[in-house]
Amino acid sequence: MSSSTPPGFVPTRIESPVGRLTFSFLRPTDWHIAEIPAEPVDFARPEVFAPVCVSIASYGLLVFSVAVRPAYADGCVAQWLDWAARENGCDPGPIEHEQLGPHAAVACWGMQQSGDTVVRARLAMFEDGGRLIQASVMAPQAMWLGVHDMLRTILQSFTLEGPLGANAPLVAPGVEVGPSTFGSVSAALPAQARAAEAPRVAEEAEEGAAAEEQVVEEAPADADSAFTHADAALADDAATLDQEHPQNVRMREQGIGFAPRVLRQDAEARWAEVGSAALVASLRVPFGWFVLDDGRRLLVYDPSGTTQINFDLRSFDGGDADALLARVQAELAAEWPQARFLRLRLADMECLGVRDAVVDGEAIEQAFLVRQAPGEKALVIRVTSTPDGITRALDVAELLVRDLRFFAESA
Repeated sequence: MSSSTPPGFVPTRIESPVGRLTFSFLRPTDWHIAEIPAEPVDFARPEVFAPVCVSIASYGLLVFSVAVRPAYADGCVAQWLDWAARENGCDPGPIEHEQLGPHAAVACWGMQQSGDTVVRARLAMFEDGGRLIQASVMAPQAMWLGVHDMLRTILQSFTLEGPLGANAPLVAPGVEVGPSTFGSVSAALPAQARAAEAPRVAEEAEEGAAAEEQVVEEAPADADSAFTHADAALADDAATLDQEHPQNVRMREQGIGFAPRVLRQDAEARWAEVGSAALVASLRVPFGWFVLDDGRRLLVYDPSGTTQINFDLRSFDGGDADALLARVQAELAAEWPQARFLRLRLADMECLGVRDAVVDGEAIEQAFLVRQAPGEKALVIRVTSTPDGITRALDVAELLVRDLRFFAESA
């Protein structure tokens, strides 16, 4: 494993007498291995698994865990995973195929409420030599987008030493489950029921994309300069950006992220300029909006959380903005087969509009904007709001992008 260890990770080997389990995984360098108390485990209770590894981030509620128990007498791994998730208070999504290192497994998305925080998990399970092994990663839902790739690397690096071979089927005879969605951009969104036929739906959506796609040339950004920070402001001061605001304290203490430092502000124009560690940039935020930076992405959102403007840096992967948005559209089409997609150009940026999407039973609209960033990176801005609020949300996003300054460009 060490020869292909990605930056920021360290190969970690765990030996446990429970289940005679020895395995390795890639652990982020700023995560630690928690001590597991030596307590008796009652495997006569079918819901009980014995924890053999718990690794936790030093900066928040991000966890990788491995647990084991004897396999059940009948059934298949997919049934056991669904049942175990529900028994432990986790609302599971559809069962999917997953690959943990060299091991074929099944997995699902799960959601749980921890106090005021919605926690998202990726739960995986497979059987080896009569041992039922469960591995999972979890993080606050609000933080998931920024840590998705890291959590996927951890979970999919899990490798047993001396595997004994599977005795139980992954799925019941005649039952088909879908492929893993762990690599999907949309997996960072709250996942409602995904049909097992998602690949077919995505293919049909792509085939029909030409009929749905529209290209609209918008006026230059300065033609709409009448919309100002004062127009977008929701308050008369920068209180929402105060490090000690109760909302910011809660986010910081839960490890979700932090309010970035205010560099300066203009009370008359009603904006505050903040410095983002995630973007290595500064931008002017209208008064009354919250800003959350977790070191990997930046989120600007209104007090109700109805409108969210997410900034993150990505690779173009050898293509351009158009190709990047095409990949996003294909992935979202599998998530929301009923959605309509529009290609626009806003403020000199390529834009993908998403209509008729539904999350948690509520209709939403989204827009993805792409801007060139230093180091041949793409700055992707995802704007999410209600159908009634998306136009204003885009106006706010354009304001933020217009005044965004990368520190590398001004050095």
